[in-house]
Amino acid sequence: MINVSSHAHQRGKMHFDNLQFEGNYNPLQAYFQSKLANTLFTKELQRKFEAAGSKVLSLSSHPGAAKTNLLNDNPGGLLLLLKYLRPLVDAILSQPASVGALSTLRAAVDPEVTGGDYYEPENGWKGYPTSNNSSELSKNTADAARLWEVSEQLTGVTYNFQV
Repeated sequence: MINVSSHAHQRGKMHFDNLQFEGNYNPLQAYFQSKLANTLFTKELQRKFEAAGSKVLSLSSHPGAAKTNLLNDNPGGLLLLLKYLRPLVDAILSQPASVGALSTLRAAVDPEVTGGDYYEPENGWKGYPTSNNSSELSKNTADAARLWEVSEQLTGVTYNFQV
C-alpha cells in the first residue's frame, strides 16, 4: 500500500486540538500537516500489518515538483504568486509528471523495499527516486497511534488486521 506524501511533510505539525483548522484555516499549514499525516499513517499502518503477521507493506512516496495542473486553480495568496512564477519554478525545480510518478512506481516494485520506507526524488524535488528517511516527526509513534485513533473516531471506520 503506497500513500502519496510530499517533501513538505517535513514542515508539518500535527494540530490534534484542531486537525481541520476550523476557524483558523491556513492552506499551507494544512497542506504540510496533511502530508505529515500521510507519513504517520503509513508508518502506523506498517506497524499494524507487522503486529498481525501480514506480509502487506505500507510505504509512502513523494513525486517531487512535477509539472501538473496542481496550481492552476488555487485560493490565492502565496499559491497565487507561485502560479505566476510557475514558468520559472518549472524551469528550475520541476520535472515532467511522468518522472514524478517514478517514486511511487519504485516503491511498488523495488525488491529491496522495507515496510515504512519513504521514496522521493534524489534531491527532494526532482530526479530519479531513492529511498530516503522521512522526517523525525513522521517517526513519532505516539502521534501516529493518536492520529490512527482520531481517524477512526472521525470516520467511524475501524479495521481488523487479523491474518
